[in-house]
Amino acid sequence: MIDGRTYAFSSELSTSCRAIAGLLSVTLDIESVDGEAIDTEEGHLILGLPGPEGFSDAVAENVEVKVRIPNPEDVGGLEYQAGDWVDEPVTLVRDGFSTSGTQILVNQSGAYPPVTAQIDARCTE
Repeated sequence: MIDGRTYAFSSELSTSCRAIAGLLSVTLDIESVDGEAIDTEEGHLILGLPGPEGFSDAVAENVEVKVRIPNPEDVGGLEYQAGDWVDEPVTLVRDGFSTSGTQILVNQSGAYPPVTAQIDARCTE
């Protein structure tokens, strides 16, 4: 949930969820906004989350949260992210192949204020 709207993301690909060197990598396409189906080209959710066992320095630069959602005010999408490169730490905590929690996301262009996102993501077989 971002700014009071519920976004659903999913993927049919087996490569959408991978655990590599202590990092859970998740890539999902947008499925719906407030329960209304939407074209998968309109958005995505990308997570790179460490596990409780930690991760190597080489993997640390891949810790991220990125989300692209449709822009209700204009054509195109809004890009938000968290990670070292935007000075907003990733606060989501991984539990195996799932995560849930609250994350502050910064607009990539800087044209919009940061938002608080409630994220609940699970990788299933």
